Amino acid sequence: MDTFVFKESKESLKRQSDIKKASAWAMKVLNRSGYKVGMSMESLKEVDRFFNEQMDDTAHTPKQGGLLSENTQRMLFAIGSLIGEVVINEYGGRWLTDDNDSYDEADVALLLCHNIIHPVQRVIKRCDEGSENDIHTYAVLADGLEERATKERFKKRQRMPRQNETFTLNRALTKDEFELLIFGLVSHTMDDRWFIYYDEGKLYIHRSWTGMCVYIACIDQSGDGYNVGQITVNRNKKQYTKTDIAYDKKVVNVRINDLLEINGETMKKYKAINKPF
Repeated sequence: MDTFVFKESKESLKRQSDIKKASAWAMKVLNRSGYKVGMSMESLKEVDRFFNEQMDDTAHTPKQGGLLSENTQRMLFAIGSLIGEVVINEYGGRWLTDDNDSYDEADVALLLCHNIIHPVQRVIKRCDEGSENDIHTYAVLADGLEERATKERFKKRQRMPRQNETFTLNRALTKDEFELLIFGLVSHTMDDRWFIYYDEGKLYIHRSWTGMCVYIACIDQSGDGYNVGQITVNRNKKQYTKTDIAYDKKVVNVRINDLLEINGETMKKYKAINKPF
């Protein structure tokens, strides 16, 4: 059986090389100007800071004398290219370029596993419509809700020790709440002290710094909704010194509340992104 091999034209490959060069140039310019941008999703918050400081969001024009006041089109293309390269670094993917002579740089697209995005158009939209079209959220959600926490993503993960105790929580969840809960929580910085993921009917609650498993919550379907029932809590004194079940019930409820709030806001932002931008 013949195998299909995708072959790109010389012109397409040249344009992809131009994108990478533009990305490297944008990173150099931004860092030289005090915006610490790298290849991580977190560093794209610095790109948002750049636009917040360099754009007049009332007039939707670059601030006079700012970094966007000259060679604006070139700068926007380069920053869009940088955003795309960061997304590729996080999710994988490849650039799609047009061989047509009338090729518009703003139309450059990025093919991901679950989506096609246009980072340069997103940058233009940020300038035209304001800070609600932030870059960091756009990039994080570029391939769908790929920020879902999984055990494979958490390299420090430890098992629940044999020294443990169980108790019953009996917290009801709606179907919508359950769908938010199972996306879990990915820790990105040292301030994010928890890593939480859902796997085969259980919610695993770990300390992000050490990987220590503190709680495992069983979630069962109950009528039209779900119920958080039996909780297993770590009782290894070298890992976790609390022994009060009332305290543990409070902590588990707080973690669930936080997940629902954080993932609820993330879902709103995801739905608000006007694709294909």
